[in-house]
Amino acid sequence: MEGQGEKSTFHSRIYFLCPLCRKAPRTLPGHLRTSCMEGRTEEEIQTTMIQANKEMAELSHTGRFWEYQRIREIFAAADPLASMLEEMEKKGFVVRNIP
Repeated sequence: MEGQGEKSTFHSRIYFLCPLCRKAPRTLPGHLRTSCMEGRTEEEIQTTMIQANKEMAELSHTGRFWEYQRIREIFAAADPLASMLEEMEKKGFVVRNIP
């Protein structure tokens, strides 16, 4: 039968953003231990994990919602791209490779 024995390619894992380097590694604790917080105590790493968890919860709660009037204001600005990037940053989004 089709589908039996096949592994799903969809993963429901949430990738947390590293608050130090702003990357989204597969496992934040492992990333912190081997890269951004190498040599730090386990307590410091756990504190950083709690902070990242709070940021993700805040993004999930508020980052998905936009007020229509705010979008109109952004597009009416003298430099709408800069205004949009600023608003996205305020909401917790990360925009990379900005020239």
